[in-house]
Amino acid sequence: MTAQPAAVLICADVARASRVNLTAVEAWLQRTDPHAVVRVAAGLCEGRGDLESVLARDGAGRAVLGLCGDGYDERELQSQLRQAGIDPLSASAVRLGRWCAGLPPEAATEKAKVMLAAAVAAARASGGSTVANAKPYFPARGSRRSFLRFPVPAYRVVPSVDGSRCAASAGCSLCVEACPFGALSVADGRIELDKDGCEGCGRCVSACPREAFHFPGYNPKEVEARVRVLLDPEVSAIQPRGILFVCACASPLPFLEAGWMPVELPCAAMLPAHWLLAPLLLGAVAVGVVPCERQGSTGCGPAVLQKVDFCQALLRRAGRPAELVRSHPPAEQPPGMELPEPLPRANGEVRFQLRPEAVAAVLLRFVGHGGTSAWEHPGCPLGLVEINPATCTGCGMCATACPSEALQYGEADGEAWVRFDPARCTACGLCVSRCPEQARGAIHVSRRLDPESLRAGSGQLLRTPLRRCVACGAPVAPALMLNRVLELLGEDGIQLQRVLTQYCPSCRPLWGAREEARRG
Repeated sequence: MTAQPAAVLICADVARASRVNLTAVEAWLQRTDPHAVVRVAAGLCEGRGDLESVLARDGAGRAVLGLCGDGYDERELQSQLRQAGIDPLSASAVRLGRWCAGLPPEAATEKAKVMLAAAVAAARASGGSTVANAKPYFPARGSRRSFLRFPVPAYRVVPSVDGSRCAASAGCSLCVEACPFGALSVADGRIELDKDGCEGCGRCVSACPREAFHFPGYNPKEVEARVRVLLDPEVSAIQPRGILFVCACASPLPFLEAGWMPVELPCAAMLPAHWLLAPLLLGAVAVGVVPCERQGSTGCGPAVLQKVDFCQALLRRAGRPAELVRSHPPAEQPPGMELPEPLPRANGEVRFQLRPEAVAAVLLRFVGHGGTSAWEHPGCPLGLVEINPATCTGCGMCATACPSEALQYGEADGEAWVRFDPARCTACGLCVSRCPEQARGAIHVSRRLDPESLRAGSGQLLRTPLRRCVACGAPVAPALMLNRVLELLGEDGIQLQRVLTQYCPSCRPLWGAREEARRG
């Protein structure tokens, strides 16, 4: 499959801001990626790059912007990319001036190569954007060039919902609960997103076990493609290397060592726990995360620390140093790289997908086959469901509520059953909330990691005989359910008991009338 042409546009001021040898970077990219079009443009960050004339003849479908600083003219760059026929919301901005600053020229140049190559891989993995992903806004600042023009908005990228994957029609609202800004709601069995209220934090993306959200720039495929290149030993000789996930709202780090490869996220709280572990299987010697300082529900600190704590506890149980995953305050210089050798690489078995099966596969790589016992943790991304056969009626409502299909209900061979796959459970608790016997403790969910259950796969939680209609032979209901009906009716409803427990819904009107006539 031929790689999609990608334009790599580097601001000429990067050389001044971070001492990167742009001539060497340009030559290296053109040599290693024949489908990349590399251009060094003077005044790119100020919107003076004339991208339309630069890109018109190249036929690039994606763009990567190597920027000299943080204060670039987003509105002007987006406008020029659109005029050149490139989706601006799928363009990947790499702040070379920030991440390569303070390094010796040779190290800064090597790091710039890796980061730009990783951004190209992420751009090619992007599925593009639609109108649903564009939130217009007017920047508070811009270049003199944009100031003299008729005011046009810039666009922030926000998630969009794929209704064909969404389970809202079955009662799921996990994304709504995860949104700290109240921008999501359920209407007529569909998720609706209010762009005015959405801040593009991405928490809804990682909260959805069905991957129903599309978030250009931060989809699992894009993040995975970026991380794989950042850690690829064939791309650069920089060693050792670690991945540093950084919240976009975090204070700028004063200095970042050459080996720390940053991956910026709109909010560190969107970071799933297995993204903190997966890079360790791709060659990273450590994974760090820098949360922001915002307080309250919009801040990401508490959520990040809980996930880091889970990963560290898992590593300790697996006999690995807990420091392989770490967090630190934004103003603190990241720790050094004095860590053990990287874990054995497992490239083909590592996926950044958000479906629980992919999460389970990553976690199992760390517990191995040592029979690690089950343990609970509030930051565990998976869960275990337990059913009490003494109070469960076998109605199957728990299965209809499960958005990841970890619970399944079926009827066969004269029995009704409920099966559970621990590799699909996210411990969302929707099954408990839907259970009509929850007050009696019929079902319980815990955030617990059980390696043996994960390896065993799907198993039966409940099995009960299925009563059949005495008139036509059709299924009536599970025996446990009918027993519960009899218990609730008591001795006052003997006749009703007979009709409900012996006849199917189709036969009840006819045979109920006959029973009534016989009794009269």
